[in-house]
Amino acid sequence: MVLMAIYFLRDLYVTKDWKKIDKDFSIFAGIYGWKGITALANGAFAAVIEIRELWDKLPYIFIGRFSISHNVAIKTLHILFTVNSVLIVWAIGQRYLGIPEIYQSLFFGHGEARLIGYFGHPLHYGGFISLVAVLCFALSCFYKKEYALLLPILFTGLVMSGSRSYFLGVSVAILLVAFFKSKKFFVTTVFLLPSFLAGYAWLFPNFRARVIRIFETDLEGRIVYWQIAWEQFKEHPIFGIGYEQFSAALTPYHQQGLIPHPAHGHNIFTHDLAEGGFIGFGLIVFMFYYFGTKYFRLFRKEKDSLLKSIYIGLLASFVTIGFAGMFEYNFGTAVVWIQLTFIMGLAEGYRKWLFEPSEGS
Repeated sequence: MVLMAIYFLRDLYVTKDWKKIDKDFSIFAGIYGWKGITALANGAFAAVIEIRELWDKLPYIFIGRFSISHNVAIKTLHILFTVNSVLIVWAIGQRYLGIPEIYQSLFFGHGEARLIGYFGHPLHYGGFISLVAVLCFALSCFYKKEYALLLPILFTGLVMSGSRSYFLGVSVAILLVAFFKSKKFFVTTVFLLPSFLAGYAWLFPNFRARVIRIFETDLEGRIVYWQIAWEQFKEHPIFGIGYEQFSAALTPYHQQGLIPHPAHGHNIFTHDLAEGGFIGFGLIVFMFYYFGTKYFRLFRKEKDSLLKSIYIGLLASFVTIGFAGMFEYNFGTAVVWIQLTFIMGLAEGYRKWLFEPSEGS
């Protein structure tokens, strides 16, 4: 990120061209601007500095500023899919064959250990590998079928992370991509998805136990978080309780044993409803609507097969984050948004190269 920032600032200084900064980035800036206002309005002055979280959305303008050739774009995607597939295979070997660790364990916890890759939490890894998987699926549908060969490995990585919310998000995203591929492919996918879920549940008992737990205890626990967020919103409908303040609001409920932890609200929408009021909630909803409709529109009219597949992959990525976000607060998950905004920037850079091939890199 530091190197990207230096290269970006150098080019900005040399060219003095502010127009090359994508205006869509103002949506992210607006969201964090409002978060800062809510913190100030509630006297949480120390929390204002946390709007620096905007940094994980910066790859969009860092990468998207430059013209990126077809060769560079495709090599970047090859590296993304291949390296992550190799890591998952290595993790399987580490887990079941005793292959030694490199730098650190790829798993979190003992017994029901969950795959974290080189990240710090299984949900962070689950979100990251979800976006890699849906993008790979999109390319296999609209660019080259050979990418489908890596999908079983990437989906296995997602299952080994134990993330049920991202598994749901990926499932919905896959159905969406399949629908736009063809009606026949969509129907086939509808029937195959439950088979894959059953297969993974059989191969990974820990994942099966986590899925069952949704209906036994976990869903009821999530509802408690959502109810708390709603009550906080009703008391503070305009500015909310302030950015980064929901955890403090949850602490008394945690101390009473009503919730398992006070870290976040287990829902990107209700969490921002509580912290940012109806404006904060509206900004998050608008972000999903704007980028979702943008990439759908670009996908429908694009003729270049690679760019077309990246566009539908980006649409599917927002769908994945949105559906997973109904059960997790993932707007602040850096590794997820760095990955997403990097691909957003890659798409923008490749689009520039298609229209300005003489400037390709």
